[in-house]
Amino acid sequence: MSRTMKTFHRVPQMLLVLLSLGFSASSAPAQSRTTTQSTTTFLSGGEKITLSRYEPCADGKHPTIVLVHGLQSVEASKSALDAICQKYAARGYAVFLIHYFDRTKTSEKDIEPLLAKFKDFLVNDKKPRDEATCKKYSAWLDTLRDGLTHIRTQPNVDRERVALVGLSLGGFMSLTLAAEE
Repeated sequence: MSRTMKTFHRVPQMLLVLLSLGFSASSAPAQSRTTTQSTTTFLSGGEKITLSRYEPCADGKHPTIVLVHGLQSVEASKSALDAICQKYAARGYAVFLIHYFDRTKTSEKDIEPLLAKFKDFLVNDKKPRDEATCKKYSAWLDTLRDGLTHIRTQPNVDRERVALVGLSLGGFMSLTLAAEE
């Protein structure tokens, strides 16, 4: 884990932008503009994790986007995240938003101190890492892995066409997971 935390500051931010632009430029098969939105749960680390689902009403298996939010909670970013998810569902994608903070019970009051610790990780790689923060990050990655496993079993998901798209910290976590075998 510490190797990941030490190296994730080296990921070029431009790569995140290019991945995001490249994915948004790809096209899904033409689908109906009618979508559904629902919330379900799955288990990760013994905790119930909320999963927001945005799906086209069309039958069949759909290419899928797993949107990974950043250090702001889903609730704090709800209107922006909903707009993104609905836009892609209208284009024929099944879109899932994993509320990975559920695993560690991270709340709004925890965000500012976490932000300071993550900034410190990026700036000061000689300083010892805060183990509690590293454990949270690791738990969030495990939650995303479990979520991906769960999402790939859904009947409307084309399990061979699943993309992770992350915002800010979610981009780092997405790249971390994408780099795993």
